[in-house]
Amino acid sequence: MENDSEEYSNNNYYLAKEDFKRVDHIIYVSLKYTKTVDMMRNGIDRMISTMYYLREYLLCLAYEKNLIENIPKIEVYKGNLLKKLINLEEFDEFISFYRKIRKIVKSDFTKHCEFRKHMCMMIEDDEYGTVKVGTEEVLNFFEKLNGYMKLIKKIEEENFFITQ
Repeated sequence: MENDSEEYSNNNYYLAKEDFKRVDHIIYVSLKYTKTVDMMRNGIDRMISTMYYLREYLLCLAYEKNLIENIPKIEVYKGNLLKKLINLEEFDEFISFYRKIRKIVKSDFTKHCEFRKHMCMMIEDDEYGTVKVGTEEVLNFFEKLNGYMKLIKKIEEENFFITQ
């Protein structure tokens, strides 16, 4: 079972890296030449996918180290469990960012200035109010994601897990 778990965790990190490469391509190539909100949403969807695999990777590592008995199925429980296992402010920001970006994508939106330099999608949300997501915001999301990729590797290498 442990080899299966280790293989699964390594696979999650591999999938996260592959999705990260796709996000990079979407932002710096596809979005540059295809200025559509759908392309921007596709990039954000890939960011969410990358963060999902990173979280799964950390949960598998915790399972391998016998810090948890099982991996929860419900997304909120996964995030809360990881927050308990990893006591880093940057990691709390990662979980909050993941939740925010998921909520943004699930919300209804309107397209503005599509096919132009300043295209964006406007989102009305109860928690965040009116959110404007344009090319600059997507680039900021990508930079954050890049930092989180490095943080996850740092957590693994320096073993920031809290033993229970």
